Amino acid sequence: MPSSSPVNFSGPNFVVVSNIFRSTLSSKPSGLYEGLLYASASSMFFSLCSVIVKKLDYMHPGQLACLRFIGIFVCTLPFVLYRQQPLFGSPDVRSLLILRGLAGSTSLFLRFCALHYLPLADASVIIFSVPVFVGVMAKIFLNEACTLFHWMSTFATLFGIALITKLSLFFGSPFNNTSDIVDLTQFETVLPPFLSSVPSSDRTEGDSTAITSSTNRSLNYTLPVATTLNSPLKVADATENELQRFYGIASALLSTFFSAAVYVLLRKLRDIDHFVIMLNFGWVAILETLTITLLFGTFTPPRSPMDQLLIGILCIFSFIGQLCLTHALQNEQAGPVSVVRSTVDIILVFVWQLIFFAEIPDGYSISGAILVSSCVILTGLRKWLLSLPESSAAKRRLYFLII
Repeated sequence: MPSSSPVNFSGPNFVVVSNIFRSTLSSKPSGLYEGLLYASASSMFFSLCSVIVKKLDYMHPGQLACLRFIGIFVCTLPFVLYRQQPLFGSPDVRSLLILRGLAGSTSLFLRFCALHYLPLADASVIIFSVPVFVGVMAKIFLNEACTLFHWMSTFATLFGIALITKLSLFFGSPFNNTSDIVDLTQFETVLPPFLSSVPSSDRTEGDSTAITSSTNRSLNYTLPVATTLNSPLKVADATENELQRFYGIASALLSTFFSAAVYVLLRKLRDIDHFVIMLNFGWVAILETLTITLLFGTFTPPRSPMDQLLIGILCIFSFIGQLCLTHALQNEQAGPVSVVRSTVDIILVFVWQLIFFAEIPDGYSISGAILVSSCVILTGLRKWLLSLPESSAAKRRLYFLII
């Protein structure tokens, strides 16, 4: 009969494949990967929520955020009742629960605003950089140590965000290049009569074909007027696009700030039941986003049954993603979870952007995404290394990350 004594992991008959995973081995064989699997699933559901928000861009961001919070609140309430937890938490932490709800709902509302104005990948990469800024926030509000690594990763992340944003502050004015030629077909309905060699009397009203064909014949003298980036129409369009991009970038950066505040608040609430935190997050966020939408926007009904289905999926995926994240943190340390989440998140948003929106990111966006994701991954690895014992081989090999 086989012995029932526990396995001696340090014995000569047992070989540990990698010392990096020694600290996470447990009696449950699947425990090593279960947390990381949940983290990947959480990233997938949250990234699909971003795709749905981008698809429903005709709705006000506050309305979409409110619908998402309704889904979280409704799905969380049964768990709190089943576990017989106080709905609003103990009196000594209620103010922190409300602050966590306000910070979280503001962050998500601004995230939806960023998705409204920016490409999916650009907005998501900026938002995913939040772990890098948590160290600085913890230094300010919790008086925690902020090491050289924190400052270097923060500045590197800001440079990566600068590459992604491509604002004129970093790359010059978009209107200075007069050598670029604009497709004349976009000006068919607005070309003045003198740009055509066909007399106005020979054209019927709304005859865009005559205008188009005449444009081809008169290209030699229309080029300096209507085809350079200095044309009034193109400048106005580019100015509007630049302004919208600025709104999106500002929203994404502010969202990152409030997300970092959420991390700090959750550290103070680490002993509170997670479902109680989610429930209070839900009702506070519903009130905030409902007020924002009533004051600054309008509630728009879904345009089709498919949009109604997408709203339902948004609510369900929001809850499942949060639940997967909870299980991930219960089965694995926060460091590896944050590494997997950031990596999977950034990869998926580029894939979704290509599949669902047929948008190919340029070299600046890809370079910035690589730089930001590298900083986030190294930040997650550093948190994991700090949790290991001093005798850990992984801690000795990657000592430069904990300087």
